[in-house]
Amino acid sequence: MTQATTADLEAIERDAWLDMFDAAPAPFATAAGLACRRFGEASGFAIRLAPTVQFNRVQGEGVAAAPDDRLDAMLTWLRESCGPVWALQVVAQAGEAVATSRLAERGLVPNGSWTKFVRPAGPAAAKTSLTILRIGADRAQDFGGMVQAGFGAPPPFAPWAAALAGRSRWTTYVAYDGETPVGAAAMFVDRGLAWLGLGCCLPSHRGRGAQPAMLAARIADAQALGARAVVTETGTPPPGEEEEHPSFRNIVRAGFEPVYRRINYRPS
Repeated sequence: MTQATTADLEAIERDAWLDMFDAAPAPFATAAGLACRRFGEASGFAIRLAPTVQFNRVQGEGVAAAPDDRLDAMLTWLRESCGPVWALQVVAQAGEAVATSRLAERGLVPNGSWTKFVRPAGPAAAKTSLTILRIGADRAQDFGGMVQAGFGAPPPFAPWAAALAGRSRWTTYVAYDGETPVGAAAMFVDRGLAWLGLGCCLPSHRGRGAQPAMLAARIADAQALGARAVVTETGTPPPGEEEEHPSFRNIVRAGFEPVYRRINYRPS
């Protein structure tokens, strides 16, 4: 395991999302209902038009131990800023039962979890019949369009994702089948850590190694950019079903180690 604390692993993801929200074009941010807010070491993210926990949550170190006034401020912000699907994400740790009791009093119950992974940066490789390219501002539309299509998001999401191509601290990737974009992924590097996100592939090209190859490219590039460790996360499958969930399976096969879970607390 690399020398990175829970606080480090939560902070690099938090900061990547804060910067991602900061990059959103103003017209899109207004139309989609983008909002973010800091709560000490934690942060909240909201997109009213995206009914998923990925875009509507509070995440970060210290959520479970937050004093009552801060905890209530988080929940008020989530209810007022998000659409109907949101979660308060709590790192599973000693004292989790206390957190469960406090949150139950506020009408929240555990509902699934995410697993956080980490591995050292360094040489990595994976086989694919596709071409993986680092994308700059000149091909930003390829990246933005692929993220939008790969996640099945509405078309206005494309300019937001495209804004990350060429942005400071970000490296963006597109998988091509010939000249056709078929997959995308991104990496955010800061303070010696690299966070991986936005990995997607068109259903028509799944099974051709796009995701493992984009994971390998980012793991190798992270070291060249000065990162000592690489961090990512995905939804936690039911016990015994890990191999049936492609994202979880690909991350484990790329040499990542699961280090903790983050519980989604949602309205009962």
